Amino acid sequence: MAQTGNISNTSKIILILLLGAITILFPISLPRGAGDWDLQAYWSSAYLFAHGQDFSDPLALGEIEHTLTTRDDPETLFSWFSPIGNVALLPFTLIPFTKAVYYWLILNIIILFSSANLIWENSDSRIWIPLLAVFSFSMTVVSLVFGQINFLEVLGLALFLALSKSKRQYLAGASLVLTTIKPHLVILTLPIILLDLLRKKEWKALTGFALTLAFCFAILFAFYPPWMQSFWSVVTSGMNTVRETPNLNGLLVLIGEYNLGKLIWLISLLSGIVWW
Repeated sequence: MAQTGNISNTSKIILILLLGAITILFPISLPRGAGDWDLQAYWSSAYLFAHGQDFSDPLALGEIEHTLTTRDDPETLFSWFSPIGNVALLPFTLIPFTKAVYYWLILNIIILFSSANLIWENSDSRIWIPLLAVFSFSMTVVSLVFGQINFLEVLGLALFLALSKSKRQYLAGASLVLTTIKPHLVILTLPIILLDLLRKKEWKALTGFALTLAFCFAILFAFYPPWMQSFWSVVTSGMNTVRETPNLNGLLVLIGEYNLGKLIWLISLLSGIVWW
């Protein structure tokens, strides 16, 4: 009976490996608009970074988008993420954009499956519940179609929760670096997590976070030494942009208030820290 179980498990592993190999070695061409919109900006920024160029330069960014990606809109799409996002996307700059779109979509689907499994406490049963919740959520589908990078934030938090429970503190802290790719998404979560780790004297987790962040900084300096100036340009251009986003800031923009909404994050962060 035990031998039959081992054969069954071995067959599953072989099947998974075969499917993985087929997926990787034989990519298919996705229709335009499937997973490529926001990725055009992210990939172009990472491409400039990989070649030692200013990833905040709108002219250079627009040129890459219109010559190496599938973008046909005359307007330049900006990459609203931290330079660590460029580090994460470095491997994807080694392949043509159309193939990068395919692999990025596959990776994001794997991340969603993995994250749902990591945060589901009853991992041995009813795993379909978190999977159904994840893939039936409308914004999940939108993010997949647009080729967003948000899922790395989700993976970072899911890994942190799972690794913390298993007492692997160094890796738990290291996983939080993924949340710094789009820091505005965790403007309340990440500072409070770090403060909580500090209060509990979880030095291993904090060390893992600091060392991984330092490693990313080393890569940034190696590829493009003035990356801090470029990042500041990205931040200032983003703060100067008025967008009707689906949040409180967007509502303020709709009624004609363009400045107050940009300070909501600071007010919320200070309030969150005081509450904590």
